[in-house]
Amino acid sequence: MTPGNTGLARFLLPWRCALCAGRARDGRELCDECDAGLPRAEQACPRCGIRMARTDVTGVCGRCAVRPPDFYRMVAPLAYDYPVDRLLLGLKFGRRMHLARALGQAIAEGVRSQVEQGVLEMPEALAPVPLHPRRLAKRGFNQAEEIARLIAREIGVPMLPDICRRVRHTRMQSRLSDEERRLNVAGAFACAQSPLRPAIVDDVVTTGATVDAMAAALIAAGAERVQVWAAARAG
Repeated sequence: MTPGNTGLARFLLPWRCALCAGRARDGRELCDECDAGLPRAEQACPRCGIRMARTDVTGVCGRCAVRPPDFYRMVAPLAYDYPVDRLLLGLKFGRRMHLARALGQAIAEGVRSQVEQGVLEMPEALAPVPLHPRRLAKRGFNQAEEIARLIAREIGVPMLPDICRRVRHTRMQSRLSDEERRLNVAGAFACAQSPLRPAIVDDVVTTGATVDAMAAALIAAGAERVQVWAAARAG
């Protein structure tokens, strides 16, 4: 079934859960039971999103206390465990475009929760992590942009997909060590004039090297406070 036919079927047929195929509420990709069972990142560093047992006296993880990233806060409500990994891989490599809705809804709900708690400010715009034109041509879509588009509709913040460009074709990060990842994406982004408070949007953050490199480019283009929003944080 083509993506267009899949979208049409969702209007004509009852909403089905993307994980168990059971009945889901209209407009939701997961049923209540599967949604409640997703692994949550309950205790994490507010700066980089890494899961941890406790914070140090600064309120962040030891790594951020010593070498903080260029972005100042991360929202990553889910842990990169089963079945979150299945949703992310299904979108990225299985072309199951409707899964962007499930991931975007998780991020939007995490953002709303932190805003209501007074620990997060709404950004001025969303900046999805761009793909290099060669990789975009091969994949056919940018999963970060698809997720950001859903979030923009959910919370009413504009998405600026062209605010940053990927100017170097880098190696796949999944095959590299932490230090190799950092060097691989150094200088990989070029940004136009940035809003003062943008939020970078990606599907999953592993070491944080990619979003940190993009945050540095946004700051060089005028941003003052950069957030990172992702569906999941690995590690």
